[in-house]
Amino acid sequence: MIETLSCSHVMPDDHKKRASAQTILITGFGPFPGVDENVSEPLVRAIEVTGATRLAPHRIIAAILPTQWQAAPVCVAALINEHAPWVVVHFGVAHGATGLQIETQAVNACLMRCDAVGRSPLSSVLNTTGAAVLQATIPVDQIYERLRHGTVPVSLSSDAGGYLCNAILYHSLQLSLEMAHPLGRVMKVGFVHVPVTFDPAAFNLEDAVSTCITLLEICLDTRSDPVTSSAPPIQALT
Repeated sequence: MIETLSCSHVMPDDHKKRASAQTILITGFGPFPGVDENVSEPLVRAIEVTGATRLAPHRIIAAILPTQWQAAPVCVAALINEHAPWVVVHFGVAHGATGLQIETQAVNACLMRCDAVGRSPLSSVLNTTGAAVLQATIPVDQIYERLRHGTVPVSLSSDAGGYLCNAILYHSLQLSLEMAHPLGRVMKVGFVHVPVTFDPAAFNLEDAVSTCITLLEICLDTRSDPVTSSAPPIQALT
């Protein structure tokens, strides 16, 4: 089952009423200063369509987040509250990325940089009482080992940047720590950076979609408990 949602139309609800053991939430971002067309948007839309077959009977919820400091976390919280997903994977663009750049952590900090509506963050930290670093809970090492010899370049990164990509990963991880999943399991949360443009040779849409669906299959494996990475990381710049 596929459900395409616009974040602006999602309202919070009692997630216990809508819990599903087979729900995957994937998100992309809209445009922001310097990036008029965000590659993550068509990517998650394509993943949702192809995943209807490859990931059945799992249910995919795809949404495009506004690239805004205040609106994006509210939108993600509403989606998680509404659908109680087992897996949450956010996608965004990074200058310098050549393929799938899998983030291993988020930091409690942000750049004082304007968002899509010209607003800066209210503070240089995301959560005044939160941890300095939160580790991604998708199985990053298993993903890296399974995908690193494929058609799309794959790498691990310990720096999700200081913009909305890092912020939304941190907020989602914090939310997963605070919420009690109605089915009694830990919600797996991760972030994947992709190049700012598609390239027919290095990063084409078809291969990217297929690789991302394999990534989601690994995340859905109940044997892949949340772990931290031991593989050599690279740095990602957003």
